Amino acid sequence: MTGGYFLWRAASAEVGLAFFGVAAVLFLAEAWLNTRHLAGIAATGALAFGAWKQHVAAYLAFPLSLAFGAVTIWLSAAAKRARRNKRAI
Repeated sequence: MTGGYFLWRAASAEVGLAFFGVAAVLFLAEAWLNTRHLAGIAATGALAFGAWKQHVAAYLAFPLSLAFGAVTIWLSAAAKRARRNKRAI
């Protein structure tokens, strides 16, 4: 709720919010579909450009997006592996 308030107060760019929405959809696709990490990589890029369009400094936007994307891709791969192993039992 607080994050939404501050996005509203900062006069956010619609393009940046669109990139955030695309990133969320791609991260969900990475978690549920077998995209071989392509959706996660695309989502990481969309997240970085969305943060940059929201007037976040580039030296913060890109490394933090890369770190968040890497962790999310790794966790979704672990979750898919756990679901696959659970079905095998």
